[in-house]
Amino acid sequence: MDSFIPPDRWEFIWASYAVFFVTLAVLVIWPIVRKKQLKKELKQYYQRKKLLQNEQE
Repeated sequence: MDSFIPPDRWEFIWASYAVFFVTLAVLVIWPIVRKKQLKKELKQYYQRKKLLQNEQE
């Protein structure tokens, strides 16, 4: 098989895959998770604000 990759290149290949997936996670997955967290935090903030306004009235 002419396309066999020698074992000394495997670490580089796996490292390349790792860098790709870490970059993907940072650029795509983390902002989605952060957006969901922000929505939850804003919802709690407005609920607290509404409760405080109701208590003051």
